[in-house]
Amino acid sequence: MSTGTIAEGGSISTRWRELIDELHALVPDLAAQYVGRVRAVPGYEPESSGVGDEELRETAVTCIGLLIESIRDGHGGDRLDAAAGDLGRRRAFQRVPAESVAIALQLDFGVIWGGLLEICGPRDAVVLTAQVEPTWRIIDRFTAAVMSSYNSETSRLAQHETNLRQATIGRLFAVPHESLARTVAFQIGCDAADHFTVVVADQSDSQDRLAAAVERLPRSAPVFTHRFSGATVVFWPSSAGDAAIALEEIRASRARGVRGLAAVPGTARTLLGVLDATDALRQQIVDLEHSIPLLARRALIDQKVDLRPVVADRWASCPPYERDRIVETLEEYFATGSVQRTAQRLFCHRNTVLNRLSRFTELTGLDVTIPRDAATAMIALDHP
Repeated sequence: MSTGTIAEGGSISTRWRELIDELHALVPDLAAQYVGRVRAVPGYEPESSGVGDEELRETAVTCIGLLIESIRDGHGGDRLDAAAGDLGRRRAFQRVPAESVAIALQLDFGVIWGGLLEICGPRDAVVLTAQVEPTWRIIDRFTAAVMSSYNSETSRLAQHETNLRQATIGRLFAVPHESLARTVAFQIGCDAADHFTVVVADQSDSQDRLAAAVERLPRSAPVFTHRFSGATVVFWPSSAGDAAIALEEIRASRARGVRGLAAVPGTARTLLGVLDATDALRQQIVDLEHSIPLLARRALIDQKVDLRPVVADRWASCPPYERDRIVETLEEYFATGSVQRTAQRLFCHRNTVLNRLSRFTELTGLDVTIPRDAATAMIALDHP
């Protein structure tokens, strides 16, 4: 305990400087106290933290020393600001959680004020009372500066990692083969042999909504994005389910169960073809397994083969109302493969379904109960 008093010092400010000078001489002891306390903070444990003992001790000595000097001078300085910036950047680089950094910073005041209490005499109470708020203000400013630096560096590192990941995924889309896929999988943190879900959006508003849905996911979610041929591609391991991505009212195409990371780029190209063949006004998800007729129709048209007249010319004499009912029945039958379930979904008798299918055969010569004719009808009717 200090032997000085206010009476002997002559003023509160003089006595305060005396106390601070005494406190500054105790910086190594204060730093040791700080290190002992901070090691109990989750994220700073010796066995799991990226912060070594020597670095932690040296940082404590530097920062506590500069804080005490700033408290003595009544304001922070460039050296304290520089130390705060450096500390925040290092803790971000060391992956110390933000909550842990904040808790550790809160220990500064307790250590420094506790040291003051150790050296103060009973008659120094008025000095401490006068200086508690200015002391807290300087330490709080230091804390804010550290956290600001930490957050800025965390954002920079995250952007850097995103850029690296995008470049890595870009290599896969440029050269999609198995050996590269294994390398890319290791770098982005997934299994190259896993099954994947792939989603592609082509229109700008749908791309924006898809990107926003991905942005809302936790950073740890195993979801990857890539810009490809003017579209946005999002993919993730099928084991993660639908990754909590909201796909409602998004014009996009989707493939589930894509086997292996190397198959993702090719699948994305196929899904882009699905969107090209889909009505531009259709604002909903289109699954690849339901889009085979679309792809087949497009491939046939590319070869100058158009099956649509096969149906259109043959049932031109059919009244529009009857034609609509037949098409409605065919679409449900194609979706279910069952006369009974088609009848249930259309709220009609099964005989009504059979009559409509029979009428379609009569008009076009295609019996949709025969798979080959059903495939031709799907393509010719622009289904789905």
